[in-house]
Amino acid sequence: MNTSSTSVDSKGNRTRRPFSKSESTAIWTYIVKNNLHGQLGRRSTWIAMECAGVTTHSAEAMRSHYRQVLLRQHGTVDGRTTRFSRTGRKSRREFADADDLAMINYVVENNLQNSINSHKIWQQMRRDLRMSHSSESVRSHFRRFLYPRLFDRSCSDQSVVVDSSSSSQLTALNPKRQSSYISSLMDISKRFTNPLQVHLMVSMTTGTVAEVVNFLLTGRRRPDCPFSPPLWTPADDAQLGTCDLPALRELIKRFGSEEVCNRIAYLTS
Repeated sequence: MNTSSTSVDSKGNRTRRPFSKSESTAIWTYIVKNNLHGQLGRRSTWIAMECAGVTTHSAEAMRSHYRQVLLRQHGTVDGRTTRFSRTGRKSRREFADADDLAMINYVVENNLQNSINSHKIWQQMRRDLRMSHSSESVRSHFRRFLYPRLFDRSCSDQSVVVDSSSSSQLTALNPKRQSSYISSLMDISKRFTNPLQVHLMVSMTTGTVAEVVNFLLTGRRRPDCPFSPPLWTPADDAQLGTCDLPALRELIKRFGSEEVCNRIAYLTS
């Protein structure tokens, strides 16, 4: 099977330029490195890869090449294990929405947010929830797709009353449950007056608590790195969802291609 980009030669004839082995490797390496398996159905992901210069092919050509060639070679799709029979038909064991919710609830209710790297936790979760997937599969799925949603779950039980005179000013917040990272961040900075403000700050760093701490203490998300991306604003997120090529190029210039891909993954998880 051959997938390639289409170009026009000096005589005006349309020619197809095939993907080289190094280009195929570059596409797959970029997807794995940036954990994009679950975001490949979005056109903006491929446009971001084109802007990042992963190959010289167009976003649509890379997307087609991935679906027709790389997917069969590597046997994974959307971050989930895929098996191909001899007839070429694929079968995979999906995680249902109910599985996702049960896993998130299990971690939050047992206060395991800071212990997700332990293999014993996933073995115990699999037994307690009676899941058909292996403990390693559960662990991998959670870390790739569900970890950012812990922050949403942590604030889901909070009752908020918004002052009618200002849509952005919170006048009351009655939390039923607080995660440990919320209390820690409120202790670091007196600028936080309620847990929801902490939650919003974490979301502006793509769900990374450590970067919030860095920003509060140094004014930079990654003070030890030569390049530290700024905080994400609602306007930036809106630009990211437009699939507008110039807008995406500007975001990549400001944030870096890896951070843009991470943001797409965070917003769509």
